[in-house]
Amino acid sequence: MDKLLDEFMKHKPTRSLNTNKQYCHRIQKIVKEHDNNVEILDDFEELKQYLKIYKSTTRSNILTALIDYHQMKNSDPDLIELLQSEFSATSEIYKNKMKSGIFLESQKDNAISFNHLSGYMDLLDNIIYENKYVLNFNTFPAIDYLNLRLLIRLLVVHPSRNEYSTLKLIKNKVYDKLVPESFDWHQNYVVWVGRPKKYYLHIGCYKTYSHYGLKRFEITDKKLILYLDQLRKINGIGPLFKLSSGDPMNNNTMSQLLIKYSKKHLGKSISSTMIYKCLINDLSCKYQLALENEDIENIKLYKGQLEDFAKARGHTLQTQQVIYFKE
Repeated sequence: MDKLLDEFMKHKPTRSLNTNKQYCHRIQKIVKEHDNNVEILDDFEELKQYLKIYKSTTRSNILTALIDYHQMKNSDPDLIELLQSEFSATSEIYKNKMKSGIFLESQKDNAISFNHLSGYMDLLDNIIYENKYVLNFNTFPAIDYLNLRLLIRLLVVHPSRNEYSTLKLIKNKVYDKLVPESFDWHQNYVVWVGRPKKYYLHIGCYKTYSHYGLKRFEITDKKLILYLDQLRKINGIGPLFKLSSGDPMNNNTMSQLLIKYSKKHLGKSISSTMIYKCLINDLSCKYQLALENEDIENIKLYKGQLEDFAKARGHTLQTQQVIYFKE
């Protein structure tokens, strides 16, 4: 895997490390599931058959990796063209499904309103307070709830993807020594300034970094600052999110944490994407109402918030409204 990963990184040096790892994993998974036969990657008809078992979103992700792999290898242009055509058709399937609403059929049972999400956040606060989990963080499931509360607050105040699972807490004096565009620069940090106390988000490793560059925000939300203080005192400098085993969280364990407790308390599987769809749909509805009422102040307020959310997520406002909001 290391050799293939190096090739991907040399091919697209500005692309995030996580994305290169994902491309590498998808290619190797195809090869592994075909008795380690690398020639499968050049057989378009076999690849089409293989892709049929996946949903359109997953097919698109695999095809993206395949196209990039063959461009990197200077493969047969006809093969690349066939893969690009397959990707285009697969994307149309997804767009067609999205026309009926922000939630696909497979997601509708897990849809949640913003009021419902706010109630869930209050519930987590109460559970942590009543069980004194901040003081008894070594007892199970205290660290799960402390991680979950901070994670959901982060996703609500500064919407993003699963890159928050890789956040590391570092001191500002260490951060100031990072060399722009170096390997360490292309990581994800919560930067802690001691006096006066401040926290910043530095997101240098995410899916669309090559298009939008570094995302850096000061954290001003009071609850978020409180939760960061609490977890900093528990985990210290280093990985922000640690499991009860002491191991750092990753994308998979982050998703598992979100889904495990949302199923327990809400009877729904709530992922980071579902949280984002909930936020954008709620905010967009308020914006639409402000437009209808010709409410200038709220038009400016809600449009500004939508623009901030798009920037935090790492895509354009137009993309955000097309994918995550339907009137």
